[in-house]
Amino acid sequence: MRKSLATLMICLLILPSILTTSMLVSEAQSSAGQSNENLLFTDNFESYSNGTRPSPPWEFWFNTIGCVVETTYVSPSKSLWLRGSYEWSTEAVVRFSSKARYIGYEVYGRVGSIGGPFSLTVGFAKRTGPGTSAWYATINWVIKDDNPVMRAQDVILQNYVANKWYKMKVIFDRDKRTYDVWIDDVLKASSVLDPNSDPYAIEGFNVASEWAEVDCYFDDVKVFEVAETSFPFAWKNDTTFGIENSHLKFVGDYKHYAYPPPINPIWWEYIYFKDTATNWTSPWGDIIAVDPSPLWADKNSVEVQAINQTDKAIVLLTFTMTNNYGKLLCKVSFELESEAYIKITANVTNLGTSTNSYTVRMGLYTYIAGDTSNDYFYILGVGQGQYTGTKKDLDFKNYTEPWIAVWDSKKNQGAGVVFTKGFKLGDNVHIHDWYSLTAVAQGAWVGYVNKNINAGETSENYECYIYFFSGTGYEKVSSFYHGLNVGVAPSPKITSVTFDKWSLTPGEWVTITVKAKNEGDVAAGVMTIHIGLPTNPSESDVQILPSDMSSYARYYPAGSKLCAGYGERYITSKYAIVEVDYPNWPPGYEGTLSIKVRFPEKDNFVFDVKSVTQNGNFLDWYPKSGMIDQQAEYVLSYILLRKFTVTKSEQEIAIPIKNDERYPYKNTQPTITIETFKVDDYGGFIGDVEATNLPLTINPGETGNLNVHVKSSMTTLQGEYVITYSVGGTTQPLSYPFPSPEDVKGYGQILILSSMIYTGYLSDLKATYDESTQRMFYNWTVNVESGTGRWTTKFYLYHTVSEYWKDFQ
Repeated sequence: MRKSLATLMICLLILPSILTTSMLVSEAQSSAGQSNENLLFTDNFESYSNGTRPSPPWEFWFNTIGCVVETTYVSPSKSLWLRGSYEWSTEAVVRFSSKARYIGYEVYGRVGSIGGPFSLTVGFAKRTGPGTSAWYATINWVIKDDNPVMRAQDVILQNYVANKWYKMKVIFDRDKRTYDVWIDDVLKASSVLDPNSDPYAIEGFNVASEWAEVDCYFDDVKVFEVAETSFPFAWKNDTTFGIENSHLKFVGDYKHYAYPPPINPIWWEYIYFKDTATNWTSPWGDIIAVDPSPLWADKNSVEVQAINQTDKAIVLLTFTMTNNYGKLLCKVSFELESEAYIKITANVTNLGTSTNSYTVRMGLYTYIAGDTSNDYFYILGVGQGQYTGTKKDLDFKNYTEPWIAVWDSKKNQGAGVVFTKGFKLGDNVHIHDWYSLTAVAQGAWVGYVNKNINAGETSENYECYIYFFSGTGYEKVSSFYHGLNVGVAPSPKITSVTFDKWSLTPGEWVTITVKAKNEGDVAAGVMTIHIGLPTNPSESDVQILPSDMSSYARYYPAGSKLCAGYGERYITSKYAIVEVDYPNWPPGYEGTLSIKVRFPEKDNFVFDVKSVTQNGNFLDWYPKSGMIDQQAEYVLSYILLRKFTVTKSEQEIAIPIKNDERYPYKNTQPTITIETFKVDDYGGFIGDVEATNLPLTINPGETGNLNVHVKSSMTTLQGEYVITYSVGGTTQPLSYPFPSPEDVKGYGQILILSSMIYTGYLSDLKATYDESTQRMFYNWTVNVESGTGRWTTKFYLYHTVSEYWKDFQ
């Protein structure tokens, strides 16, 4: 049984066939009792006696050679045998009446030998005279160029052989006078034009043995209407796909396993890579997932529109969805052109009076019956992985381009998910890898992306391409993405952050210089350099310095309207920022933003840095993890700490570090955990400088004290020493991959003051003369009352040096 997770999707499938063209067509469910088929007549000939004609309900027109037989059959244990004569066919007709636009039939056929020019024919019929009839939507078994073939009008369907049963199915659109043909559940022809001008004059369904005088057999006949709500669908002829012999079809109103039961038993599919399926009731294969889905649409709200153009075909689904917050209008379109992809577009309008939310997802969702040994996926920036059926749910945000490649190395076939408009780098990419007793469910999609939408607003368009290729690996998907040149984003990176003060002295000015580079291979329509100032200095305490970017830089005070969530909405800012919005930033160019800020009367000075690029609706940003600012976007965070003074040779100081609140509008402001302490420059000081209470966790808006122990090991400690140190911290993991210790960086200095006056006195003086060395040694006790340092005393007696020294702690 298929996993119930599949019930949340609009699905698309592609089915290989022997044709080299691909068409977007419609199909009704082939078995009786499905929601879109109204069964008009069915007969398996089991109720008739062997050797008798099945009359009524069957009428024999013209020749009358035929009866029910038990020698061959599809469903045990009888079938209908007919044999025509030259220029005098045997036709068995069952009458029915229907005014439906879409009608169809399904019948099994078999011939006992090969003969021409015509042998077996099935189709709708109308009696036109004592010895004539008109045929509609026919399938003929004929000899063409000495080959036995089935054909629909002039369209060759496939070859046939004697003594083999073939399942034939037709759906006839009487308004367009076109019909589609399936042989053994494989679509063989679409939109075949029927020559009759009066398709609503049909009187019955006809099976016949023609002039070839060949034994023809028929079994399991069905005649049905197709609900018009399942149609129309667009089609596109002469479409060549990269996978040879591939075939596209669009399926409507198809019941699948679904839990919980959907509001509408509708499933929209493309069939492709038909792994193990033999009929539509077991559609194993790769499928494509799209949300919002009409499965959860309001009852009777789904409208389907076919838009046929000269260069493309589009199927547009329009439906509403109602929840506790109101009603949403959803539009999802599927566009087929002449290349090997399907373009999917979706948007949502809030018809209610209050804010509502919706979910967007697009991608692949595959079902392969127990075969994972040759199936792989690749995500640029993540790498290659293999489906095993055991990894379950894998989510990634650290990819570098917006596409996913999947392939089966055994079948040498693959597909790609390329998401462009509406989606952004950093939106969740999901690999689905589940195993059950009967199937392996493999998936690759972008989403779910949950979005809020105000009353009366229409969302942006979400766009995704599902690309198909022959072969393995990811290179063709990458080339397809770059070839689109639609929504291609440059790649921003903060290349350096420098400042001219390493510790905070209130009232002083610090110069901050940030450099950013477009490392992509395309220009950025807009690229930003952003310096956030959570300490919220006034405009008089901020100066924008001259640089190549200064003419595009602007100070935004607290209370400004800022874009947030990478273009998702606007916020009113809680603290000041300085930002450059530079248009048409060339690839490879490095720009500079430099500002001066007056230090506040606080223990910390904090600033955040980031860069964002935009081309059309596609965005990229740097960094991709770490601290979240007031705009709910990732930033590199820097903290400058006060300069602390040490006046003893051994002392412990408490350095306050505040986790300034960034006021993000979504998610929780993360805690900071200080994990590393490093002395970057001892400034000539010799001794130990160590943090004693790591790791130190600081909650949002709170201050934590980092305890640092300073101990000198110098024999001579005079003057001033400035120790420069840095701290590193991680934020609470809100993203994948987990943040590195460089997510939050702090810098500070410790001043060692040792140029002081020492006080004390001497006692216990002794003197000893050494004849051998002619030296006089003096010994005494030095009593130190304050200070620390080293004394050296030298005495000269009879040109002999006498020395004394002592270290003090």
